[in-house]
Amino acid sequence: MSKKITRKTFFKLILTNGVILTTASPLELLAENNPPQSPAPYFPNMHFKTNEEMFPISWKSPAINPKAESLSKNKITKTQKIIKDELDKYPENVLKNLHDIYALDSLTFYGIPYGGTSSTNKIYLTNGSDWYMRHALHHEFSSILLKKYPDYFDKKSWKQNNPSDFKYSGDGREFIKEKKHYTPKMNQLYNKGFLNDYAQSSIENDCNEFAGKMFCNDGEFWRIIKRFNRLKGKFEIMLQFYQSLDKKLDINYFKKISRS
Repeated sequence: MSKKITRKTFFKLILTNGVILTTASPLELLAENNPPQSPAPYFPNMHFKTNEEMFPISWKSPAINPKAESLSKNKITKTQKIIKDELDKYPENVLKNLHDIYALDSLTFYGIPYGGTSSTNKIYLTNGSDWYMRHALHHEFSSILLKKYPDYFDKKSWKQNNPSDFKYSGDGREFIKEKKHYTPKMNQLYNKGFLNDYAQSSIENDCNEFAGKMFCNDGEFWRIIKRFNRLKGKFEIMLQFYQSLDKKLDINYFKKISRS
C-alpha cells in the first residue's frame, strides 16, 4: 500500500498492525487547544480629551471657529456608563456607522455654546444632565444615519404631516442662541406635528427629537403619538427608517427599551 505524503497535508503517518493512522501536526494540535476567539463586539471610540484631529478640516474656519474643553476627570466614569447604556440599544450593524464619540465640558461654534453636534461618523456632546446626554446622543446619531441613508427616509410623507402653510425656519442656531427650545403651549405644537419649538427649525432637528423620545424611557411620548395624528404619522416614518436599517428595530423593540 502506498500513499504520496506532502508537507502540505501536515500529517504524520504511523503504521500500527498494518493500519495507517493519521495524527495532527503540532500546528493542528495548537489550533485545537486554542480555538479562535470571537471578535469583541464593535463599540465606537470614546474620547474625553480634546485633540487636534477631533474636528473635520472643513469646520476649521474663522466663521465656525470650533472650540471645546476636555471633560472634567470626576465626570468620566459616569459619562462612560451613560454612553455605553445608550449605544448598547443599537444593533451592531447600525452602531458601526459611528466611529467616535467625544464627551466634553463645553463646545462652541459660531461663537454660540452648543450642547451637541455631529460630523460624518463622529458625535460631540457636552456633559449636562444625565437626561440631556442620553437624549442628545440619540439626536446626533440619528443625524449621522439620516445623512448616510437618505433613501430610507420618506421626506415627502414627513412634510405631509406638517401644516400645509408651514416652513422650517433654519438650521436650529437661532433657537440655540436664544435658548428657545420649549414652550408651555405644548398641545398647540403637538396638533401641528411637533414635539417642541426646536423641532420646527429643520427636518433634521424634527427627526432628531423623535429619535431621542423613541430610544429613551419616555412614557409620555407613547401617549401623545396615540392622541395626535400628525405626531403618529411622523413616528411611523421614523420607525420605517430604523427598520430599514435593521428589522429588529420595530415598534415592540422601542416599547421594550422604553420600559427598561
